[in-house]
Amino acid sequence: FDSAQGNPNEEVARFYAAAMHVNAGEMLHGTGGLLLSLALMLQLWLLG
Repeated sequence: FDSAQGNPNEEVARFYAAAMHVNAGEMLHGTGGLLLSLALMLQLWLLG
């Protein structure tokens, strides 16, 4: 990745943490897996 743009892992972690914070009280069982899958796909896209 381009270090001038920051670490994409940190961006993914921030996105995932924000999503978890928003949905913390109302998350259904499958939602966590969906968010994790989206975060991983985003990371692969950024690194690709």
